[in-house]
Amino acid sequence: MAKKQKRREKQLSYNECIADLINHPKVRQMDHYIHHGSVSCLEHCLSVSFYAYSLSRRLSRHFRTDPRSAARSGLLHDLYLYDPHDGQPREGLHGFTHPARALANASKWFDLNADEADAIKNHMWPLTPHLPRSSSSWIICLIDKYCAVNERFYLSTQFRLYPHNAVGRLAVESAWVETASN
Repeated sequence: MAKKQKRREKQLSYNECIADLINHPKVRQMDHYIHHGSVSCLEHCLSVSFYAYSLSRRLSRHFRTDPRSAARSGLLHDLYLYDPHDGQPREGLHGFTHPARALANASKWFDLNADEADAIKNHMWPLTPHLPRSSSSWIICLIDKYCAVNERFYLSTQFRLYPHNAVGRLAVESAWVETASN
């Protein structure tokens, strides 16, 4: 029972970190774009966000990490709001240019701290030229790649490593319900 209670507290704490973001129409719009395989951009970002939050929380016992910044930047790191698979001409290749677009969008609609902005801007390192500076940035950079591999090669359905169907959807639904009831 204690394990279940801890998991519930962790989920509530995570939901508190993203509650003001998850209900924003631009964040919810990410659900309309396919990101990797059959996973939507919102599902991908929720997975990155939750795993980054969990890792950051675990590492915070020994290192200076910010689980809240990790959760928030994980959710916003791919807020570019276009379909990269639609064949439309864009300036530069998606992998190189979308972090700047995501940062511009996130900065336009949300107040970001320095760690969140750095994580969004540099999550595609080494494709982007600057190294991540904060622990949250490094966590997002690594977790994003982990999630992308799972999505691209469908490891999530084979090994159930992936929270986007269970934890991610639960986070979205409970965050929507919690803020709607307030």
